[in-house]
Amino acid sequence: MEAFHGTTVLSARKGGQVALGSGEVMKPDDGILAAGPNRAFALATARSLVQHSDLAGEDIVRESLTTAAGICVYTNNNITVESLSLPVQMPGRPDS
Repeated sequence: MEAFHGTTVLSARKGGQVALGSGEVMKPDDGILAAGPNRAFALATARSLVQHSDLAGEDIVRESLTTAAGICVYTNNNITVESLSLPVQMPGRPDS
């Protein structure tokens, strides 16, 4: 198995947890999680965009990673954004 050397930004629903490839389970405080070498740059940008723009989640992730790539000389701008749609469970209704 190859080591992953990228930065990941995730926007999770409130109360969600994220399992990283390293086996860590993280629970973001504000619904935004960044992992990887340039997580601080990407996380700061994502938090700012969430508060001060109407961008969709995928666009926030893309812009956050682009900003991190522009700051750090060890990061490139080869960005892949993947989106997962999860079913919404309605309160009081059993899973189908």
